[in-house]
Amino acid sequence: MSIQDANPVNDFGCLVDEPRGAGALSATEANHLLGCNTEQSTERRMIILRVLCDEAPMPKTEFVTRISALEHDVDDDDVTTTQRKRTNAALVQTHLPAFEAADILQLGDGSDSTISLGTNAEELFEFAGLEREKESLLRRLLNFFGL
Repeated sequence: MSIQDANPVNDFGCLVDEPRGAGALSATEANHLLGCNTEQSTERRMIILRVLCDEAPMPKTEFVTRISALEHDVDDDDVTTTQRKRTNAALVQTHLPAFEAADILQLGDGSDSTISLGTNAEELFEFAGLEREKESLLRRLLNFFGL
């Protein structure tokens, strides 16, 4: 049963909590994770989810660069050091801890750690209208160009 099936929607388009099983992602948690209450967070969190959905697992440094590139509408190679640092600060201070606490992602230890999917990731992808591809975007591009 999906989050949407289990919870009614209020006038703001956010889901309303109803009792759920232990360990299940509540509607309030899903709304919060998607930034339902703040416009600025919504855009960045949807970018984070798209990257997780399409490309996880991946090294954190690559993840930060990819998020920054999508936010600034540039290629990964064109992301400046300043853009990368600002994105990393926002991710480390706000977004990654929230996603990790809700078991949407798992962040390895160390500065060059790997970001992988948590047990609730698929449920949040479904709620956000995202569908996880079997192959990563990078793998599909490499296959397309015959590399």
